[in-house]
Amino acid sequence: MRWIFLFSLFASTLAAEAYKVDFDCSDKAVKKALMQSAQTTQLKDALTPAALRRRAQNDKEKFEEIAHYHGYYSAEITYTILNGSHIVFHCNLGPQYRLESCTIIGADDTELHLTPGQNITTQELVDAERVLIWRLKKKGYALACIKKSHYIANSETHTLKVTFEVDKGPLMQFGPTQIIGTQSVLPETIDKYVTWSEGKRYDPVDIQKTQTQLEKTGLFSSVVITEESNGTNVPLTINVQESKHRSIGAGVAYATSFGPGVKASWENKNLRGLGDKLHFRAEIWQKYQTVLLSFTKPHFHGYDQDLLWVAEYNKLRNIAFDSLSYNASVLVQKRINSRSEAMLGLRAEWLHSHNFEGNHNYQLLKMPYQYKWSDANNLLDPTKGATLNVKLTPTTNVLKTNFFYTIHTTALSGYHSLFDNRLTLAAKVVIANIFGAARNTIPPPDRFYGGSENVLRGFRAYTVSPLHDKRTPVGGRSMLAGSFEARIRTGGDLGYVLFYDVGNVYKKNVPELSIHQFHSVGAGLRWTTPIGPLRFDVAVPVNPRPHIDPHFQIYFSIGQSF
Repeated sequence: MRWIFLFSLFASTLAAEAYKVDFDCSDKAVKKALMQSAQTTQLKDALTPAALRRRAQNDKEKFEEIAHYHGYYSAEITYTILNGSHIVFHCNLGPQYRLESCTIIGADDTELHLTPGQNITTQELVDAERVLIWRLKKKGYALACIKKSHYIANSETHTLKVTFEVDKGPLMQFGPTQIIGTQSVLPETIDKYVTWSEGKRYDPVDIQKTQTQLEKTGLFSSVVITEESNGTNVPLTINVQESKHRSIGAGVAYATSFGPGVKASWENKNLRGLGDKLHFRAEIWQKYQTVLLSFTKPHFHGYDQDLLWVAEYNKLRNIAFDSLSYNASVLVQKRINSRSEAMLGLRAEWLHSHNFEGNHNYQLLKMPYQYKWSDANNLLDPTKGATLNVKLTPTTNVLKTNFFYTIHTTALSGYHSLFDNRLTLAAKVVIANIFGAARNTIPPPDRFYGGSENVLRGFRAYTVSPLHDKRTPVGGRSMLAGSFEARIRTGGDLGYVLFYDVGNVYKKNVPELSIHQFHSVGAGLRWTTPIGPLRFDVAVPVNPRPHIDPHFQIYFSIGQSF
């Protein structure tokens, strides 16, 4: 008997074969959702015909809900099983339903931006409810909620009537605020970031802005803001957990432009318990050395406005010039809104420079201005959006020979992704000018030079410039350069990049497009890490200059090139 049982089990296993699944569906979005949610496509294990029919029937009921979710409320889903192991789901979706009307009871003055006649899906209805409640809360109705939602579908006209019954509740004001969890951070430091005040009309945007600003300080590892209702008041509690405020870092690096180097940094984000930041950084490369000390005071005479004091030492040696500089700056940085910020300051700089023109000392007074705008979705690894960065630096030499010039640089970047962000097309254009003094009067370090990890990769550093003797760069008064990249993401942490750079640096303060352009191509690797993508690029100049440019250049850093 035991042998008969084993033989029967073996025979039934052979009879249970793996199966094939197909979908007959006219809507690509619905078809994709069906395939992703179906047990018949996820499992595909060996089943008996009876078990296969049960699994197909379970999926059929789920598929009807998915069709309704996409606005096909009259959809009919059937299936056939061919040869006992081939399932074909037939999706007779019918027409997609349109919105006939939308009525709001209890909040007639609130618009939903749902247009009668538009195709309507379940997701759009859910979003409409969320937007309705959010707008009521922004008007001060903190307890607003939807009591009932009514949907009436007309199968003859294929339309949907929607009715929302709303309970706005009373008009609310902010109540008292309690702060808990602080240790070394003084409560008045948190108060600087709170955008509401007791007695002000309730607005959830104030709570969002406060939470975002507190998280950006780096003072806290956790920020939780909870609200309660007390009559017509909304008391709030800000519960924080402090992070480590002091940090120290060190490392080694290599750059084609500067050679090998070491880096060290130290930072205190909570000086005197007031959230003031003191930062020190030193870098010593073979051809470049810099030391920087900065002090930042947040919310200086206004919300979203910071004061920065900066002292810096720089020493640089390259083929175009050698320079040594000391400078001190005071800067005011203003966050205009969530997408833009501006900076204005005053900088005093003592500069010594040496090139083929000789040795020169400069005592410069600068007034740097910078405006940034960005709707890119990520700072270090954007996949969509655009970024605009404009810099203006009026400069005068205050001792001995007096002269004046203004440095202008504008950089515009754009990003567009395809195939579910697996391919990102990125482009950047930089235009720069120096107006005022003659080129040979402007300090060599303030002139323009191409050939770096960001501008005209592949060419020798600081050499894309007008040349003195066909080999010695003298720097230019204008620049026009572009970069174009195809960034390819795989399923893991590794990605690839193909890029093309083009541009030049010119004698005049307006780009001379009749002059030949420099071209370079290259490829790179991107390794995704928690601090951003690690970048490794190899760039090759298409039209290298004899005795100046190498066959290729290597670049390694953190973050995308732009």
